[in-house]
Amino acid sequence: MLIKATIVLLGLLTAAVTVSYGQSVDSMANTVLNYPTRLLGKIQNKNADLDRQLTKQTERYLQKLADREARLKKKIARIDSTAASRLFSPSVQQQYAALEAGMRNDTSAATGNIHGQYLAGLDSMKVGLSFLQQNPQLLGTAGQAQLRQLQVSLAGLQQLQTKMANTSEVQDFIRQRKAAIRDYLSHLVHPPSGLAKEYQGFNQDLYYYDQQVEQYKQLLNDPDKLEKKALSMLDQFPAFQQFMRNNSQLAGFTKNSDLPFFLREIAGIEYVHEPLLAPTDELLDEYRKNKGSWDEYERSFQALMEERKIESTFSPEFFSGPSVLLCSEPTAEHCHRRLVAEYLQRAWGDVEIRHL
Repeated sequence: MLIKATIVLLGLLTAAVTVSYGQSVDSMANTVLNYPTRLLGKIQNKNADLDRQLTKQTERYLQKLADREARLKKKIARIDSTAASRLFSPSVQQQYAALEAGMRNDTSAATGNIHGQYLAGLDSMKVGLSFLQQNPQLLGTAGQAQLRQLQVSLAGLQQLQTKMANTSEVQDFIRQRKAAIRDYLSHLVHPPSGLAKEYQGFNQDLYYYDQQVEQYKQLLNDPDKLEKKALSMLDQFPAFQQFMRNNSQLAGFTKNSDLPFFLREIAGIEYVHEPLLAPTDELLDEYRKNKGSWDEYERSFQALMEERKIESTFSPEFFSGPSVLLCSEPTAEHCHRRLVAEYLQRAWGDVEIRHL
């Protein structure tokens, strides 16, 4: 029986790459970046503007939806006061107020895990500024004013990251309220006049709020040319690459001991560490540390896979269910996971590859 293999390529998690952070930092001792320092002011202004917009819009929609619930309660109370009291209990209005207050609070000093959707662009810029804060020598003769601006920009990123996580709580709460109200209305044979229209307005407000939040996420995940340049300059240092692996929002999920546990407990996914599908340390060092060419790295890794005969060592049945190859590279263009998948596709024929 022919089994089609589905191989998904994911570049968010870190494979077995070890870099000595301490040694790499020492190698930067005499290095000064021509870092675009005007970026700090740009980030600060961008964050402040998005923070204001996000807070204002979230407060506005929370108030609108709370008012709609009050009107829905009044209409339902005319036919069933007990159900109205139960469905629109005081705790609901308290939750609306708590979420609104949470958006107004200063969260720039917040610590702990950030929940909600992962925003790669925001996370990368935050880690980049944190790296500069710990390695100010990279800024050369930067004065105290510039270092303070770095701290302000970093605090703004932290606040914005927390605010975006708070919007996820807001969206989850509103969807729960929508489901509870919809469930009650579905049992009404003769709903009061205007009830359906008010509920439709509730849905529309939720839809428009979701759209606005999505626009903010796209802005944060789409760095401009200056931001890309700044990150690319930092990425030339192995020390920064290691710092990113240890300090990004995903860091807690990429440690060797934690990854199998989280995958199994959260998603019911089995994790298999298979060194035969990875390049050797020597190959990686030549490409990453010694700045070897990608073409040479690709030829060497192709030869290594042929020598290992991975198409015979593994069978399509091994990948019979959706299988994900993990690596540290953000895209598949310069990543060994793409080379592995394409090699097996050529060897087996019926292999579907998806890039995430």
